[in-house]
Amino acid sequence: MGIMAEIDVFLRDLGLSKYAPVFASNEVSLADLAHLSEHDLIDLGLPLGPRRRLMAAMGQAREANPVPAQGSGKIVAERRQLTVMFVDLVGSTAISERLDPEDLGELLRRFKEICSTSVARFGGHIACFMGDGAMIYFGYPHALEDAAARAVHAGLEILDGLTRIEGQEKLSARIGISTGLVVVGEIHGEGFRENDVVMGRTPNLAARLQGLAEPNTLIISSSTRRLIGNAFELRDQGSFALKGFSEQIQAWTVTGQAHIERRFDIMPEAGAGRLVGRNSEFRKLTGKWQEACQGAGQSVLISGEAGIGKSRLIEGLSQELQDQGALRLNFQCSPFHANSALYPIIQHLERAAGFSPTDGDEDKLGKLAHLLRYHPRENLRLIADLLSVEADAALGPLDLPPQAKLEQTLEAVTGQLAALAHEKPVLLVFEDAHWVDPTTLSLTDRVIERIRDLPVLIIVTARPGFDPGWGHHNNTLHLPLKRLATREVAEIVAEVAEGNPVPPEVCDLIAAKTDGIPLYVQEVTRGLLESGQLRLTDQGYTLRGPLPSLSVPNTLKDSLMERLDRLGTAKEVAQTGAVFGRQFSIALLASVSILSPTVLQAGLEQLSSAGIILEAPDETEDEFIFRHALIRDMAYDSLLRTERQVLHDRAAGALLENQPQLAQTQPEVLAQHYTLAQRADEAVMHWQSAGRRAIERSAQTEALTHLSKALDQLHDLPKSRERDLQEIDIQILRAGVLRSTNGISGDATGDAYGRLRDLCHRADETERLFPVLNGLYAFHLVRAEYRLAQDVAAQILDLAAESGKTEHRMVGHRAMGAVQLHLGRLSEAQCHLEHAWSLYDFDQHSQLAYVYGTDHAAITSGFLGTCYCLMGRHQEALQVQQTALEWSKDLKHAHSVAQVLVYMCKVHLLARDIPALQRDVQALSKIADEHSLPFMATIARLWESWAKATETSEVEHIESLRQASEDWWSVGAGNYKAFFPSLIAEIQTNAGDHEAAQQTLAQARDVLSETEEKWAEAEQFRIGAALVAKTGGDPEPLLLRAIETARRQGARLYELRAAVALAEWRQGRGEPVGEALIAALSHFQQDAESPDLKDARVLMETTT
Repeated sequence: MGIMAEIDVFLRDLGLSKYAPVFASNEVSLADLAHLSEHDLIDLGLPLGPRRRLMAAMGQAREANPVPAQGSGKIVAERRQLTVMFVDLVGSTAISERLDPEDLGELLRRFKEICSTSVARFGGHIACFMGDGAMIYFGYPHALEDAAARAVHAGLEILDGLTRIEGQEKLSARIGISTGLVVVGEIHGEGFRENDVVMGRTPNLAARLQGLAEPNTLIISSSTRRLIGNAFELRDQGSFALKGFSEQIQAWTVTGQAHIERRFDIMPEAGAGRLVGRNSEFRKLTGKWQEACQGAGQSVLISGEAGIGKSRLIEGLSQELQDQGALRLNFQCSPFHANSALYPIIQHLERAAGFSPTDGDEDKLGKLAHLLRYHPRENLRLIADLLSVEADAALGPLDLPPQAKLEQTLEAVTGQLAALAHEKPVLLVFEDAHWVDPTTLSLTDRVIERIRDLPVLIIVTARPGFDPGWGHHNNTLHLPLKRLATREVAEIVAEVAEGNPVPPEVCDLIAAKTDGIPLYVQEVTRGLLESGQLRLTDQGYTLRGPLPSLSVPNTLKDSLMERLDRLGTAKEVAQTGAVFGRQFSIALLASVSILSPTVLQAGLEQLSSAGIILEAPDETEDEFIFRHALIRDMAYDSLLRTERQVLHDRAAGALLENQPQLAQTQPEVLAQHYTLAQRADEAVMHWQSAGRRAIERSAQTEALTHLSKALDQLHDLPKSRERDLQEIDIQILRAGVLRSTNGISGDATGDAYGRLRDLCHRADETERLFPVLNGLYAFHLVRAEYRLAQDVAAQILDLAAESGKTEHRMVGHRAMGAVQLHLGRLSEAQCHLEHAWSLYDFDQHSQLAYVYGTDHAAITSGFLGTCYCLMGRHQEALQVQQTALEWSKDLKHAHSVAQVLVYMCKVHLLARDIPALQRDVQALSKIADEHSLPFMATIARLWESWAKATETSEVEHIESLRQASEDWWSVGAGNYKAFFPSLIAEIQTNAGDHEAAQQTLAQARDVLSETEEKWAEAEQFRIGAALVAKTGGDPEPLLLRAIETARRQGARLYELRAAVALAEWRQGRGEPVGEALIAALSHFQQDAESPDLKDARVLMETTT
């Protein structure tokens, strides 16, 4: 049975079938009946008898529900934005002292009657009268897109109505209004049931504001103030300390309704900025204006959903016409006056005449006469009657039959427009014609016919479904507006951000959330910028963390919720579907919902016909997608947390039953459902699986997010050894990702490994301790804390000896070898690193990359290749690293590939092979960008900067190299603080900037004296010698020291380079070159090749 069919049966059983069309046309379903008041039934047009019959039947239905048993009470409610009004009659206690109880009762009846009629007129709902006060909702049980404005309108009308009560007692009231998130609905338990109960901060604030108000005044909160814009005249009351509120509360007094001529007068920021994405429509609109200016009147209907940019397109045309001497006339239709004849015309004429609230009839008539001074006198009489201005005494009575008076009035209005068009071109705008009254609509038809030969362009804006009835006119055009493309959304985002660049991924997220509706884009962007999730820098906005979750802006909540509230039972279908996200299937929906298949199908049909959902593109007929992401969010947000938990638990179970492969292919989907269902045990398992899968795909950012969520959920589980072991496994994966994203020396990486060590000791866990200690050693190594790194490496070797496992010995020897390398003990380093390399077996050990964060062969080859290069074994270094690179590519482990490329580039730098370095640094940069490896990207920039600076010695490249070095150290790295400045100093020396070179070398010397990082000490002496020679000093002592240091360390490359420099110096002075060059060359095989060997051999030929 369909939704509307259910109410038809109910009405038929009561003998009220003839009223079924009334309920259908107002979209009232059976579920809505419980929320209808007698005033609602009056508004529907039901006479007294049927009203009484219906109210009695609804009361019996409620009584038929048994009182819940003890302990079975619950809240049947929704989360939603609500505008709450509190009204309190001033001085009622004193009045009760003066009046007879019967008279007092009559006075209170009239007070409540004024409240009821005013509230009903603006779509509010009186939750309850409390003696001499009332609590009133706007936005429940049915949401209203302008609920806050309606509340203020109603409040002003209540205050005005009380002043009009005749009698000895003059009544006044205090009114407080606030808007915000509430839970509203029913509470029932043993022996009680309460309806229309509201819970949250908002009603409390509204009550406090009401107590703050002066008699006969209305005070609103800042949240309501933001929503009403400039629609009312306000007086800022400042901030107050209100009981029960921790922060100061700002409040405004509403003094009256503002004179609004056009829509953007209410929310000016909505019309600010450039016209985006409407070039085609704008050209058509300006074309119609040009036709009109040539004396061929035109009419254009601009249609589209709320927020699509109809009014903004008109503003764009108005800005274009500013210097053309055109006249713009604005007529604004109102949802409150859809049945008030000629309301937009009356409002326009009152504004044009300059009426003010204090004007009497004589003043108004004088202003009207001035406005119509060039029109026939009878027109003045007709217009005065239209505006309810008393003119019988001045102009005589208007003795015309109603129809004749209407016809002549319409002709007078049309004639006024024609007269204006004879003076200058006229742009006539009817906004929001979907709310137009029938009489005004008939007037537009008359005007279109009248302007055929006049320079007038009529533009009407309306939402989809509005038909102006222009089919018989040939001077009309329909412009339907479509949604904006992602590129155009980015333009609006940039404007809202005041030109500050916003990350592309954030723009894409906003585009996906807002579906190309300009108003949604503006409001979501403003909300995001105000949320603090982005940080403004000199280069623009940057993310403070992972991609933000965009919430529905308060300014859009009422309009979106209104669309859902129209749906009756279908709203529950939308809420259930929203649990699955933006897209869901009928099968999943049926497995989760408690509604019957018939009701579900009817609900889906209603959602589809209302434009809430669409059939998902490229899917089967059983798949649906929410038309707007924000409507999906509103449907979801309206569920109570307890309801969400139940639905998410069912959803996870349904997904596993219907799509069991999700546990392997998309575990994060299941993890999210279990998280929201507060099933922490299941959530942890699936988040961990999602993190591991992301690591395998080198999706580092996603992996970090998933693993962090796993840890968050783990904290909700009871403490136990099993829980600690599970956290160890997750933290090991997370630490490996942090090595890639933050760098091994990052504080977050160090904290992760420190936490892991504590967990392993607490759980007495040895096996899992190895990757932890490996991470700790690497952390200390990169921070140049070599003694600490050596202690950890020794601990790994000791534990490896106990375990006897090959992989453990491999880790221990590689760690110790790396430490010895940095200390400048190349022979010891070679021994450990070759041992580690020999133990590696790709088939057995490659998968350990996902435990340790990087492949053992990759990192071992980096250190061993560096060691070989320093020892003068350049080709062996390249061979080892090339082998490791091929293994890493086979493994498809991005971080390992990048790790090998980092050290290959380092070997090229040490060997001065710039072409090879430039080749491999491109590959490194590419993989760092593709897989979000920022630390690797920093290293790539450093190597590339050195190559460019070495080739050109230009200042900008030297500065780039310095900045890249600073970026390296900024993530916590403490190593290479002598090596990098030495490189810079060498380039500065060659460029002739000797003073800068001296300062840079002094910095390197200071660091070298404070650290044990000695592996490049000989090179630093050689560079210092070159600077001494350039500045007229004797470099020989430093060169001899460089040679002696290199020999002691076994650094044959540095020994050769220093020996060449010494030979060149002595040769230039005509001195014997000595034996140093011969001794250095003797360590290299005849077929060895490198730039340094080539220079040395050429020099040898000149000295023999």
